[in-house]
Amino acid sequence: MKYIIAILSVIVLVNSTQAQTKEQRWALGLHFGKSAYNGDLGNNFFKFGNKSQEYTKGITLATYISKSFDGVAHANYSDWSFIKDATNNFTGYFYSYGLRAHYKFANGKLLQENAIIKPYVLAGIGYMFAHSEHIDHTSAFGYELGYGAKFKLINHLHIQLQSVFGVNRNDEIDQQFSKRSITNNTRGDWYALHTIGLVYSFNIHPKKDTDGDGIIDTKDKCPGTPIAVKVNETGCPNDADGDLIPDFFDRCPTIAGTAELKGCPDTDGDGIGDNADKCPTQKGTADFNGCPDTDADGIADNLDKCPTVKGLIELNGCPQPDADNDGILDEKDKCPKEKGIASLNGCPDTDGDGIADNADKCPILKGDITNNGCPIVKVEDQKRLDVLIKNINFQTGSDILTVTSYPSLNKAVEVLLTEPNYQLEINGHTDNVGDANKNLLLSGKRADAVKNYLISKGIASNRLSAKGYGDAMPLAPNTSNANKAKNRRVELKLKF
Repeated sequence: MKYIIAILSVIVLVNSTQAQTKEQRWALGLHFGKSAYNGDLGNNFFKFGNKSQEYTKGITLATYISKSFDGVAHANYSDWSFIKDATNNFTGYFYSYGLRAHYKFANGKLLQENAIIKPYVLAGIGYMFAHSEHIDHTSAFGYELGYGAKFKLINHLHIQLQSVFGVNRNDEIDQQFSKRSITNNTRGDWYALHTIGLVYSFNIHPKKDTDGDGIIDTKDKCPGTPIAVKVNETGCPNDADGDLIPDFFDRCPTIAGTAELKGCPDTDGDGIGDNADKCPTQKGTADFNGCPDTDADGIADNLDKCPTVKGLIELNGCPQPDADNDGILDEKDKCPKEKGIASLNGCPDTDGDGIADNADKCPILKGDITNNGCPIVKVEDQKRLDVLIKNINFQTGSDILTVTSYPSLNKAVEVLLTEPNYQLEINGHTDNVGDANKNLLLSGKRADAVKNYLISKGIASNRLSAKGYGDAMPLAPNTSNANKAKNRRVELKLKF
């Protein structure tokens, strides 16, 4: 039962139409659920897992009385039992018939007749015919109290949750007479019926709907609406943009406009509706479909490649040729064979960084003007490489990398993989010991050794450049062993 309540609660949130109303005065319902006993043996009203509970099923016929009240006739068949121990138990069933009044909370601001959910309380009287293993049959009048809620599932079909608590006016079913009932036999055996039901609402005498729009004439504020026109809840044609022009007549139904332009706006105030205006934000003329002709050359500005200079139709409004067709005359175009933009004097800017391609050292990478159009290398990435080069070593007098160099070079690979547009410049250097030409050759081979290692780890060769400088670029004077050690190095420089 708790899962059913949870699911129905979700359904309630997505439905906004009341169940039984003045227009749907009658409702027929089928109900199914659990019955429970409360008497001298014990109370199982809300113990839904107890084996003593049985099933109930019934039918109801309800009629609309007012916004606050419904009248309901009902008939139920219910199993009934309670097992306390071997000597205190009973099983049986009963039929119940009666009339109930439902009080609907429909007079407040939140819970109106067309509210999302329709809660109610109920009271009623009825008659019970019962049978159990202790007694062949018994019958008595009784009364009922309860509560419930009703809401729409689909058109005319509703779901109803309800709990009813009743008592019959004798104490014969469970044969457990209390001291009070021994003398007057009037305490009674209580029962509860927790049900879920499907309720169909209808009207025996349907209301008249002259224009066939689904809104009855008594509620239709626009009873003469043309056939097939969509209407709102009052029966009037929809007006989505709120400009008081019905959607079926409105040429711009989603944008507020004026009656003179059949519901369309005129943003630029040129008397031509935006829906027909080729230049809705520029005041123009009807001859040019709402566009202006600033240079009065007979070509609307939106089609004129030179809108402020009177030109020729065959040159798209320009007075002189424009070879690359970028709207910038060749005499003013610094890149006359490449389609460009006016702010860069007719030159293109492929990467959109504000630097013309002809001056951009990285024309396909958005860069920085201070770096000639190339992106600026991240300081932290270059610092990582500056630390790594201290651990790049070679066998004495050789271009063979030592095994201890591999971890540092692997970290250099990681840096390159984080930014696929990085280029790496590998420069080899030596001290001034020995022949200068041999030093130059050795430094180049060592730079190549680093390059080849990085290629072996998956770095594309076109991202790497290697060059040896021998002893031509010392970091410190070659006057001591310590300085010479500094000068024997491989430098790694990131660039784009």
